[in-house]
Amino acid sequence: MSQLENRNRFVGALFDSNRQPFIYSPVTGKKPNGYGFMQRLWNAYSPIQVHPEQSPEEKFLQEMEFDINTTFRSKDGVRLLPQERSELFRLMGERGFFKDAIAEIMRDAGDWKSIQQLRELRNQGYKSDEVSLKKWHDIHARLSEARRAAEDIAYAEMNADMYAAIELRQAQKDLTEEYSTAGKIFDPSILNQRK
Repeated sequence: MSQLENRNRFVGALFDSNRQPFIYSPVTGKKPNGYGFMQRLWNAYSPIQVHPEQSPEEKFLQEMEFDINTTFRSKDGVRLLPQERSELFRLMGERGFFKDAIAEIMRDAGDWKSIQQLRELRNQGYKSDEVSLKKWHDIHARLSEARRAAEDIAYAEMNADMYAAIELRQAQKDLTEEYSTAGKIFDPSILNQRK
């Protein structure tokens, strides 16, 4: 049932207790829905997700092969839960900082005719190790910097209880490592007794 539910959102409506969180675009903050067969096929095999109502900024990320799939996977070594990732993606998209930064980078890339030059070089037979998309005009570095800043904003605006849960898991991880170094086993119930 869990596989069916993950593949088909309508099954989640039948079982509210197991409902998966919505997936939001970190660029727009909207829920992409209305996937067609080709979008589902692309999304199954590509690290860069597409949907029918892609914004120009989302299309630019796709063209530049910029992977946002790793965004909010973990914080300081602690894996984030799907509900936390969903909320952070929503906040990141709704605040618009990342989208504005992408638009600025798009303007620069357009002014430099950067993407067109890259395509021409690739058509002339230059391979990716000779003409690296990740290093081309520092576009990937600028996108990564903008993403990190947008992530920080989303964390700052996150629900206090949800953020506290992440910090608690971080503390548990740190204590587990500390105890392990001392040759002991950490008991998480110690943290609950202090409350």
